[in-house]
Amino acid sequence: MRFVRYTDKKSGNPVEMKGVLDNAAVYRLHGSFLNNYTVENRAFSTDEIVFLPPVLPAAIMCVNPSYAKSTASLAGNRSRVKIPAGLSYIYCLPRTAFVIKNLPNNSNGSAALFGVTLMLDFFTEAGNPAATASYDGYTVLGPSICTEVNGWIGFQINDKKLFNSAVPEDKYVKFLGEFFSVMTFRAGDILALTLTEDVYKCTRGDMLSLAYGEDLLEAYII
Repeated sequence: MRFVRYTDKKSGNPVEMKGVLDNAAVYRLHGSFLNNYTVENRAFSTDEIVFLPPVLPAAIMCVNPSYAKSTASLAGNRSRVKIPAGLSYIYCLPRTAFVIKNLPNNSNGSAALFGVTLMLDFFTEAGNPAATASYDGYTVLGPSICTEVNGWIGFQINDKKLFNSAVPEDKYVKFLGEFFSVMTFRAGDILALTLTEDVYKCTRGDMLSLAYGEDLLEAYII
């Protein structure tokens, strides 16, 4: 299953809606991703919606390098990321973002994991990402929460393919379990892990793409 949050582009109605994403169609969902819900039969095209971050976490914890991000920095798929005045570029770190269920801090990784989404983590100082990683719009998240964890992730800037990386469930479940033994997470919180040791420099006009299965997360640098 792939869960999304969105608004209706055609009507301009700013009211948040939830849905199930199937290929290029979105079926409106009523209820909570984590609990009981119903899904309408009528479908919308992804061209008719504006993607929002698929989850609104109370906490965003990034690992390697490790820092917390402000939820005010969240932006959805196809967002425009602004380089501050006086700078010619910013940096990006592609991440796998794990969405947590509401379970106690002694939960094992498999039981506590709801699904995975994609993150483009931006900052202006390569040597000190925590200092600027919470700027508005600097956490591009989405497009969906996918409940299947195994797969491959590919990242590119413009037409240049930079890497393909596996997301092996057994490895990450073990890693998550270690975190849950020392930290308490709430429903919808995010634990984001790096996919590569490299940090990527981005300039105005660049388009970044992070792909996982049928999901494609995009951001445009302005």
